[in-house]
Amino acid sequence: MGDKNADNTLNKILHIVDLVSEWAGKIFSFLIYFIIGIMLWSVLTRYFFSISNSYEMVSSAKVFPIYVAMGGAYTLLHKAHVNTDVIYGRFSLRTRSIVDLITAVFFFVFVIMILWFALPDAVKAVERLRPSLALFTPLNWPEQLFVAIGVLLLFLQGLAKFIRDFVIAVTGKQVL
Repeated sequence: MGDKNADNTLNKILHIVDLVSEWAGKIFSFLIYFIIGIMLWSVLTRYFFSISNSYEMVSSAKVFPIYVAMGGAYTLLHKAHVNTDVIYGRFSLRTRSIVDLITAVFFFVFVIMILWFALPDAVKAVERLRPSLALFTPLNWPEQLFVAIGVLLLFLQGLAKFIRDFVIAVTGKQVL
């Protein structure tokens, strides 16, 4: 790139984004066991004890968006999103980076649209911190807050990927 201090600062920032994405993904990945437990409990009580309770389904439906949103940046960091490798895999590193820069426009439009709707809802939910009587659930704010945080992390990880792809497209060398 150029200046050594600027390179070090950029590498540090990208490393911090990667670390946050890594740890958020690892920590929140355990929510899947909670979701499976809720669903298993619901099935067991329904079939063995003839007890039907919609609370389990609502609870799992509220936890799943948190699981997905908080895992998005981790998935992007580890290049685990769907990709068509038939043609893409044959490209050189520089060509793949250029293709990724072009398709990043769609990624950022998508993520910014989600943030546009998620952030105000998260702010309102945290400001109110009140129960949702319509769904008989104790609180709405964790779902709305963590979805917004997860999408923000996805945006930052996408920005880090964009910067790396840009450096590779221009210089042919990888950052970090």
